[in-house]
Amino acid sequence: MDQPSLDRITNLLTQFLDVQSRRAQIVSSNLANADTPGYQAQELDFAEYLKQATQDALMPGAANNTSSFEISPRVVPQTGRVSALDGNNVDAGHETAAMADTGMRYLTGTTILQSRLRTLRTAIREGR
Repeated sequence: MDQPSLDRITNLLTQFLDVQSRRAQIVSSNLANADTPGYQAQELDFAEYLKQATQDALMPGAANNTSSFEISPRVVPQTGRVSALDGNNVDAGHETAAMADTGMRYLTGTTILQSRLRTLRTAIREGR
């Protein structure tokens, strides 16, 4: 999502929401395949992605920088999960908790983004 007209923090917030949306898709896929023999649960490796995106967003001139938008978080197999006899390692309880966590993070991100846009709108109105 390339939006050079927005400021760096707003770009970072929209990236955060995109990542949370992708995470919800991965968790949904895990839950949908909880009974599929041989299915290996996946997760996003977005900790490194967000670290890089934050560094990119805070660099001077980053409002027009699209380098952080060119990378995307990697989907990796979940580690440390014990597989059942059929080879499936999806833990429905863990995935449900991950979905709830993702929902809360997304809600928090949207709240912060709304506040940010409200602040920008107020600044624009005061500048008339």
